[in-house]
Amino acid sequence: MKKTLTILVLAAMLLSAFVLSTSAATNDPAIPTAEAPYGTPVIDAEVDAIWANATAYKYGADTKGSQLTAGQFRVMWDENYLYFLFEITDSTMMDEAGYLADKNWYARDQVAMAFNPAGDRTATTGAGTSTPHFWYAYRPYGIVPNFCQVPMACFITETPGAATADSLDFTKHPMNTRMYAYKITNTGYVIEAKVNLSVKFAEWKNEAGKRVEFDTFVYGNDYTAENTAAKQDHIFPWADASVTSYKDNSKKGQILLLAKPEVTTAPAGTTAPAGTTAPAGTTAPSNPATGDDNSVAVIAVIAVLAIAGTAVTVVAKKVRD
Repeated sequence: MKKTLTILVLAAMLLSAFVLSTSAATNDPAIPTAEAPYGTPVIDAEVDAIWANATAYKYGADTKGSQLTAGQFRVMWDENYLYFLFEITDSTMMDEAGYLADKNWYARDQVAMAFNPAGDRTATTGAGTSTPHFWYAYRPYGIVPNFCQVPMACFITETPGAATADSLDFTKHPMNTRMYAYKITNTGYVIEAKVNLSVKFAEWKNEAGKRVEFDTFVYGNDYTAENTAAKQDHIFPWADASVTSYKDNSKKGQILLLAKPEVTTAPAGTTAPAGTTAPAGTTAPSNPATGDDNSVAVIAVIAVLAIAGTAVTVVAKKVRD
């Protein structure tokens, strides 16, 4: 009987581990995924120390030319925004006057972003607001083409009533209302930005464990004094090498919002270590990832343990009898 009891307990433990591992693997591992740690960067186009917590994701090889890289991006999140840092390499850029005057949005330097908060990867086409996705681009010197005409408060400015043509011009908004910033560097440009998906999708809420369909591209124009033509000379993809994910949700990658870091409280009479945020006298709970995957796993494990407990009780009773 003791041998039977041991076997039942081991079987329950193995089954629990199997349920946990399989229930957490509901997302396709083939989908490129950018992991976003929790944090709130300052939007000033400076690469602050907080960005060291986020993985840098490289853009892929040029689909139209011979350049090998365009730089990298990182992403973070908090309860209000998704935060992005783009560090782009570009040695053939127009001057500021050229960008501000030029309207060839598809043919000049820019970082494009495409989102699908609805989560349905069914293929879609078009750029209208009736589709569950939208896309836009950040250009150097502060021009933002908004291809789907979503509210400007999603990603350009939080100024009330700013949903006009002027809102595409970075120079028309005071610094404290802007949702992105840029900096020209010796090797290209930096763009730092925050995105509020709930402005367009009221049902969206930033939470640990959630995923949002996403892709990004870098477009490059070989502008020189001798070559001023507006032309897409380079396209650097991240998730979709075909560069059609802006209108095809099935080809998007995704962003995974990682769990918040644990915060602890120092014992009475001691000084809390740097980086902790819990109020004095309290202990802040850890924040594991949330979502359907973990809920299903927990329920399944509880059920398995309940069955195992019943089996153990029956066997124990037989042993006593």
